[in-house]
Formats: sequence, C-alpha cells, structure tokens
Amino acid sequence: MKKIILTISFISLVTLAWSLGPNGGGQRGDRPEMPSSKEMIEKATKELDLSDAQVKKWEEIHEKYEDDMKNQESARNTMHKMWKELEATLTKEQLEKFKKMQRRQGPPRSGRN
Repeated sequence: MKKIILTISFISLVTLAWSLGPNGGGQRGDRPEMPSSKEMIEKATKELDLSDAQVKKWEEIHEKYEDDMKNQESARNTMHKMWKELEATLTKEQLEKFKKMQRRQGPPRSGRN
C-alpha cells in the first residue's frame, strides 16, 4: 500500500512540475508588468524635474499613444515614436538624464521570444 501511495504522489509531483514548466508556471516570455503611464510620468517628473507644462505635455503624449501600446506587435515602434515626442519636450540637461534612464531600462522589446 505504501508503494502505491508513494508512486501516486511521485507521479502527481512530476505532473505538477511538468505543467508549471521552466518558468515556474508563467507563460512563455512572461515579463514584469509595464508601469502605468501615470507611474512613468511620476518617475520622470521626479528624476527629470519636469515642469507643470512638461508634465501636461507628457500626459497628452502618453494618452495619444495609449491604444497603440496595448498591441504587442506595434508597441515597439509606438514606443520609439512616443520617446521622440517626449524628448522634444525636454531641456538639454533633462534629455541627457532621460537617455540615461532609457539605457538603464533597456530598449523596448518586441512581443516575440
């Protein structure tokens, strides 16, 4: 009887481990969730010392591209377009800091693995 219980337990654990896969249950290519536009703008406001006018412009730009960012296939190109518009709102010093932030974050990734 003990052998049967041990065998069933072993098979159950192996099945569970197999179903979870190498990423511990996450789907292929899981990444941390993107921060919201509000969170990104708050971080940029803090790190770049954006003025009220710049914050308003950034909110408008983020809103403009919001729907396109939801589509994984177009998100990368959309992000580049959005970054160009955001960069145009910055002073020279802010632009340098923004580019450093981008390098730390890394380039936008495509939806494929």
